[in-house]
Amino acid sequence: MQHPVVNIWEKTKFGETVLLEYNSIGFPSFGLYSLVSWAKKNGYMVVVTDILDTLKIYMEHARLSGLDVNVFHDIKVIKLGGRLEVGNVLRRIPISEESVIEKEIAKLLESLFSEGNVVNIVVGVGKLFALYSSSVRDTLSLVNFMLSFVGDERRKTFYFLNLDMIEKAEPMILPMFEEFATTVVRVNKRGSVFQFKVLKALNLELDSFEGEVDVKEGMKLLKESQSRD
Repeated sequence: MQHPVVNIWEKTKFGETVLLEYNSIGFPSFGLYSLVSWAKKNGYMVVVTDILDTLKIYMEHARLSGLDVNVFHDIKVIKLGGRLEVGNVLRRIPISEESVIEKEIAKLLESLFSEGNVVNIVVGVGKLFALYSSSVRDTLSLVNFMLSFVGDERRKTFYFLNLDMIEKAEPMILPMFEEFATTVVRVNKRGSVFQFKVLKALNLELDSFEGEVDVKEGMKLLKESQSRD
């Protein structure tokens, strides 16, 4: 049995920018685990942009839930700030001027694209904008850079966005992201159930797609997928 969220991974196209929105009481670690597992199973290179050690936190959530976190050990990682290593860290980029961050990430990704299609996952975005919230100019420049890859068919990008953090750090960021992203998925936790809805999608099969996953059933599906692999 396939996890229903896999529809989102499979039916978005290379060249798309996908927003995965959740609030602070959700567990994005399960979505991240599912996405990384799916990408590796399909032979895609996984590159995680890890902002301020967010990847380590998500991995520990998955481990404490009983999942086999070996799936993270050989993924390629670009670290923005932070000090805790997960996966194959390609480069550490200090969080300084946004222009320096943009230049370093663009150069590194360009070198990776020559090796094949890339599933690029960005975690900890809210933390980054919290740091830049005092400068509207830098914030706008960073958003424009993040969205500049829309249409680049060598890459499919997934941004994990904490709505609570983004809206408090810089309220204008979310509408900008949602306007220019190609697919927007919102996840809410209601008791032991994760409810998700596709708010926007270029793929009409996905547009307005809704579903829910019981936490226990979702964990069972992820573990079954592990055993098959």
